[in-house]
Amino acid sequence: MGSRGRKSVAALAVRPLVTATAPDAPYDLTDEQAAVWRGIVDTLPADFFPAESFDTLASYCRSVCVARRLSNLIDNFKDEWLAQDAGLDRYSKLVKLREVEVRNLLATARALRLTNQSRYRPTKAGTLASTPNFQKPWE
Repeated sequence: MGSRGRKSVAALAVRPLVTATAPDAPYDLTDEQAAVWRGIVDTLPADFFPAESFDTLASYCRSVCVARRLSNLIDNFKDEWLAQDAGLDRYSKLVKLREVEVRNLLATARALRLTNQSRYRPTKAGTLASTPNFQKPWE
């Protein structure tokens, strides 16, 4: 039970020690994957990720990099390659691989609660939308 009355100046001057530090990227991640890790971890509170979610976060970072690599291959695919059956098959496979990787990426992001959908309760979102000064983005 807390003390009654006003807090003294000395009590107000005391700050609790911050014990949580942001987790460092695992050593088995590549430099690109570690940069994704740091980009996520640095924007969230230090205690957002418990230790048991580090493997899932590492998997997410790997998926981001694979999806980027596949997107880069698709973006650099030349139109004249599509005129050949082998080129069209390769392009189709790349698009399907990226789709699978993006689905994996989104599922992992939801599991880690990185998406807005997984962070907001429906009741809170409804309350926000019903506030008088709330302007809808499409208006």
